[in-house]
Amino acid sequence: MARDITFKARHRITTFKANNMIIDNVLVKDSGETITIGVDFTNREPILSGSTLSSATITAIEVESETDYTSDLLSSGTASISSNVASGILQNGESGRDYKVSFACTFSNSDIYIEDVLVKVRDN
Repeated sequence: MARDITFKARHRITTFKANNMIIDNVLVKDSGETITIGVDFTNREPILSGSTLSSATITAIEVESETDYTSDLLSSGTASISSNVASGILQNGESGRDYKVSFACTFSNSDIYIEDVLVKVRDN
């Protein structure tokens, strides 16, 4: 069964730190799961100032080695945009590894916001 996960974009609050990275949002998935993952900017600048989310890219970096796993972990490096949410399809991953999935979101006022999600792949 596929899952859809959407994180609220927010100001930085420390919940995970590794390799000098502080990441607010953490998702644990099985290596065999395919999940739609997204970031919602509804209650955050620049949406509150009237701008709209116009485009977004997604990258995936393995935390320990800092190796780019975008083509392995994501179905596309371009996010889908629906209203104030940027989303992409997360797949695969190697059990026991942690990945930083970054959404680089561009708004109609030319602001660029980057939101990170830590994806911990753990098979049961």
